Amino acid sequence: MSRITDELGERERKQAEQLLTLVFCSLVPLSKNELQLAVFVGQGGAPSLGLKGLFLNILQRCGPIIEEVDGYIQFVHFSVQEYVFFVHLEN
Repeated sequence: MSRITDELGERERKQAEQLLTLVFCSLVPLSKNELQLAVFVGQGGAPSLGLKGLFLNILQRCGPIIEEVDGYIQFVHFSVQEYVFFVHLEN
């Protein structure tokens, strides 16, 4: 989390926070494409455009606290999910 808050620019930090929130709050596992589209739409993009023109390296932006398993993004360990939850509560 400190790498995200200390080393990323404001735009990248907001994207990382959106991604982590989506992974945390989703009731079902989300794929990279689903997460990219959600961030794109959250930034005002038109869903009808799909992912055209959007490239967001999720693992680079939020690593090493998330990983891709079987095509879906998840936290590397349950303890990381708990930590993100408590940090989210503080903000």
